[in-house]
Amino acid sequence: MYSRTKKYHGQKVQRFSIRKYSFGAASVAIAALMMFGGGATAKADTIQGNDARTSSNLSNPQSSPSQESLNHEENVASPDTKREEIPSKDPVSKPVVTSAEALVNEDKLAPENIAKVDFSKLSEAISRIQSAIDKVEISNKTSKTIEDAKATLLEAQALSANDKATQVEVDKTVARLREKAFVIESMPKVSPTVEDKSETEAKVEKTNKNQDPRNGKAIPGKGESGFRATPTGVGEQAAEGPTSNNKRGVGANPVDNVISSLKNQFGDIDFNTPDVETKSATVENQYSRNSTSSPNPAPVKLGKITYNWKEKRIENEIDGWKIEGTNNYVTAIKPEAPTEVAADRPAGFDPKPSKVYDNNGSIDRQYNDTPVPGNPLAPNKANQNYANGVNYSSVPGVPLNNAAHSAVGKDYYIQLNKKGTQISKEFNVNPNSRLYLSVLTGGAYGNMGTAGTGEKVEITVRDADTGEVLRTLTDANNHNETTHVSTPYGDGGNGNGFGFWRTIINTPNTTKKIKVTIKALEDGPAFNKTYPVKGKTEIEDGYFVGGVNLTVGAALEMTTDVVRNNTTSAYGEDTLYKDKESGQLKVTVKNVGGLPTYGAYEYTIKIPEGVELKDSVKKANAWNWPGPYQVVSYDETTRTLRLKFNAGDSDPAKNGTRTFGIDFTTAKNFKGTATFKVTAEIKEGFTDLQGNRVLENTGVVNPNSPYRNTFNALGNTDNPDYYYNKTIYIDTVKPVAPTVEPVHTDSINGEKTDKNQPTELLISVPTEKDPNLTDVPREKQDIADNDQNNGTNRNADTEVKNIERAIGGLTSLKVTLPNTKTPITLTKKADGWYNGATKVEVRDGKLVVPVPAGTDLTEANETTNPDKRIKVTVLDKAGNESDPAYANVLTKLQQ
Repeated sequence: MYSRTKKYHGQKVQRFSIRKYSFGAASVAIAALMMFGGGATAKADTIQGNDARTSSNLSNPQSSPSQESLNHEENVASPDTKREEIPSKDPVSKPVVTSAEALVNEDKLAPENIAKVDFSKLSEAISRIQSAIDKVEISNKTSKTIEDAKATLLEAQALSANDKATQVEVDKTVARLREKAFVIESMPKVSPTVEDKSETEAKVEKTNKNQDPRNGKAIPGKGESGFRATPTGVGEQAAEGPTSNNKRGVGANPVDNVISSLKNQFGDIDFNTPDVETKSATVENQYSRNSTSSPNPAPVKLGKITYNWKEKRIENEIDGWKIEGTNNYVTAIKPEAPTEVAADRPAGFDPKPSKVYDNNGSIDRQYNDTPVPGNPLAPNKANQNYANGVNYSSVPGVPLNNAAHSAVGKDYYIQLNKKGTQISKEFNVNPNSRLYLSVLTGGAYGNMGTAGTGEKVEITVRDADTGEVLRTLTDANNHNETTHVSTPYGDGGNGNGFGFWRTIINTPNTTKKIKVTIKALEDGPAFNKTYPVKGKTEIEDGYFVGGVNLTVGAALEMTTDVVRNNTTSAYGEDTLYKDKESGQLKVTVKNVGGLPTYGAYEYTIKIPEGVELKDSVKKANAWNWPGPYQVVSYDETTRTLRLKFNAGDSDPAKNGTRTFGIDFTTAKNFKGTATFKVTAEIKEGFTDLQGNRVLENTGVVNPNSPYRNTFNALGNTDNPDYYYNKTIYIDTVKPVAPTVEPVHTDSINGEKTDKNQPTELLISVPTEKDPNLTDVPREKQDIADNDQNNGTNRNADTEVKNIERAIGGLTSLKVTLPNTKTPITLTKKADGWYNGATKVEVRDGKLVVPVPAGTDLTEANETTNPDKRIKVTVLDKAGNESDPAYANVLTKLQQ
C-alpha cells in the first residue's frame, strides 16, 4: 500500500497479520487479504490483561498505521500467519474503516472463494522444456519432435501472458509440456567441451573452491555454497560494451553483491555471558478480542502466561556499527519461549516469545476485569488505547523473523533505548552503482489504531568522505527523499511491529564509501498519553532495529554476433552478404548483477536498411525462435523492433546465459553497410543472492507501484548511451551479363584462312560495377554514430572509400560447357583477366577463351538442345552472379 499523499520515496509498505484486526487505515489491508485469500477465517488476538511484573513487556496489540506510515513501508506479519498474504491488484485505495462494526461488516462482505488461476506449474513446465530443448542434440531423427515441442512451448508462452486463461487450459498445457519434456530429455544431449586437468590442477581448484574469496576462510558445507564460490566471469570486464558498476565482484562489490546481509543482523551475540540479564513478566489474566463477534467484539479470556527474555548491554560498537549520541550503548534483546501458559488457553492464540514493555516500570497499569459503564472489560479500557506496554500484546519483536519478508538470522533485535542515540557504519561501494537498502526497525509505544504515533527512527545515507546526504532514487511515482523517518508498524493493533523501509540509491560518480546512520529521533505523541510515573518522562527502552540489508543491484551484459548457416560468425568487412542471402543476429544476454531476474527484460533493436525481417518478427505478441522471445512491436518507419526475453538467473551456481536470434534476409539492390544496434531495459528484482528481500513484489509488479518501470541496463556504466552493435557489408546488385559470339566449329570467320582452327569463345569484356554505395549520406551518418558509440575516430570520406573497396567489384567469369563437369573460370586481376596463370587475350574488345580440345559441342545448339548451350556468367566479390549469356554453336552446314 502506498501513501495517497505521495509524500515519501522508498518502499515502505504496511502489512498486517491476518489474525489481527485494527482500526483506521489498517482495514484496507485486511480487506485486501480477505478478498484474495479465499475462504480462510481471520482472527484477532490482541492481548491485554492483569499481570504481576518482574521486568518489561514488548507486545503486539492491534493498531492501524497512520496515513504517513503507510507510505512505502511494509509491516512484517506475525509468524502465526495461517494464510498467504496476496497483495491487491486494485491500485485504488479503499475507504478507511473506523469502527469495529464496519470491520465485521467488511469481513462478512469478503467473498469466500475467488477464482484465481495458478500459473506456477506452467512456469515450471515452460522452464523444464526450454532447458531440455537447449540441451538436446538435433539430428534428422529428432528434428521433427523438437520442432513440435518448440511449437507447444510457443503456445504455452502465449497462454502464460493471457490474463483470461482458465485453470483448465493451464492444466492441460502443463500436461502437454511435461509429456514432451520427458521425450526430449530422453534424447541424446549436446556433448559439452571439457578441458583436461591434471591431478594437481584439480586439487588446487578444489582448495580454492572451499575458500571464501573475500577472506580466504573455509566455506561452510565444504565449499558447495552456490553463491560463495566465485563463478566464471565474476569481476572481469565485459566482453562487449562497458562494464556495469553493479557487476558481481567488480571493484568494491562482493562476489555475491551482498554488502550487508540481514541474515547476519549485527553479528553473533553471546547471550550466555555473565553480564546478560535474564528477565520475565507474568500476566495473570490475559484477554484477547474475538473478531467474529458483532457488533461489539467480546473479549476472550486466555488466562495466565509468563514472558521470558534476555538482555545484554553493548557499548561503543556492535559489528562495526559505531554507537554514539545520547548513550554510547544499545541493548540486545532475545525473546525466549513463554512459560506458565494456562492449560485451558483457547486454540488459535498460541503464545510467542516476547519481551514485556512498560518503559522500565514507569507506566502504571490498571487492573479491571469487571465491566462498568464507559469502561468495559480489559480489552476496551480507556487507558488501553495508549502504550504497548499497557496492552500486553503477545506478539512483539519476533515478527521481524518472517521468511516472506526476509528472515533475520539470529532471533534478536537491539534497542537504541533513548532519543538521540544512534548507530552508524561505513561501507565501501562503487561510484555510480545501484544500491538496494532495507532497514528493519520497530518500536513499542504507539497508540491503538495509530501506529505512527510511536517512537520515530531516522535513517540517513551519506557520502562517508564528503558528508553529502544521498537522495533516494526517484521512482515511477516521482518520489524521492534524503532522510527517512520510520515509525513502529502496527500488526493489527498498537504500533509495536517490525517493518522495513526499502529503497534504492544510485551512488554519485564520486562516491566510494557510504555511511548509514540510524538514529532514535523522537518519542512520538503516544508516549505522552501513558501518564508515566517515577519521574520518567522519556522513553528509555524503545527504538528497535532488527538489521540492515545492503545489496548491489541488477546488471546485464550482452554480446552480439551475426551468423550464417546458424554456425559461424559472419560480419565485418571480410564477409560480404549477397542477394537473397539469409543471416541471423544473435544476442547473448547474461545477468551479472546481484538480483535474480524477475520477468522479461525488454530489448530494442534498430534494424538497418539493407535487410528485411520475416513477417512473424514484425507481428506484435508473436513468439519467435531462437529464444523464444515475444515481439512487443515493430515500427516500419523507424525500423525499430522491440521484444521481451528473459535473461538468465544471476545466481552464480546456475548458468545465467541465454541467447535469442533475429533472422533476416538481404534486401534487393543494396550496396553498403548495415549496422544492427541493440539496447536493453531491465527490471527490478525481489531478492538478493542470499535470499534477502530487497523490494516487495507489490513495489514492482503492480500498475501503480513505485518500481514498476524498466531501466537502462547500462545506466550504471561509464557509457549509459552505448548500444551493442554489429556491422555487416552487403552487395545485392547483380553484375551486368556479358555477350558471347556464336562459336564456329568447322569454318573460319575473320582474317585466318586455315581450316580446323582451334575453337574459341569470344566474350565481351565484362562491364565493371558502379563502385558507388546506395546511400552515401546515410553511410557517413552511421560512421559518425558508431564512432561516437564505440570510441573510434574515423574520417567519413575515407571510410566510405574503404567500404567501397571492401565490397569491391567483379572477381570472376564462369564458362559452363556442355557435357563437362568443370567450368572454365577466369579471374580478374589488376592488369586483366586470367585463365589460371595465363593472361587471357583481348581481341577487338572481346576476351578470347579457347575451348579445350576434345570438347563435344555437337549438342550445344539453341535450336536442338537449348539446355546444353554454352553458358557464361560474371560474378562479383559478394558472390552475386549475373544473368547468363549463351553462345550458340554453328556447324559447317549452318554457316
